[in-house]
Amino acid sequence: MKALLIKDSIRWRPAWSSEIGEKLEIKDSTHGLFIFDPKLSQDEILGMLEDIPADSYTLMELEEAPERDCEFIADSGLCYRRALH
Repeated sequence: MKALLIKDSIRWRPAWSSEIGEKLEIKDSTHGLFIFDPKLSQDEILGMLEDIPADSYTLMELEEAPERDCEFIADSGLCYRRALH
C-alpha cells in the first residue's frame, strides 16, 4: 500500500492534510504519515498531490509488519515497514 511521509513539516500546510483526508481514502495514519487504502493507485494519489511541492513529502510503499520489524507505528497500533520489493 502507498503511504505519504511528510519530509518538511515547516513548509507543510495543514490545509493539505485536510484536503488529503477529504479526497483520498486513508487506511491509517500517524503524525506526519498517511497510509492510503490499498485500492488507491499511485496515479490517483499523485493527482491529488499535484499542487504540493514534491520535495516536502515522500511517497512510498508500505506493508504491515510484525512488531520486531516495525518502522512506523500508526495511530491504530498497527506496525508498518517499507515494502521490501
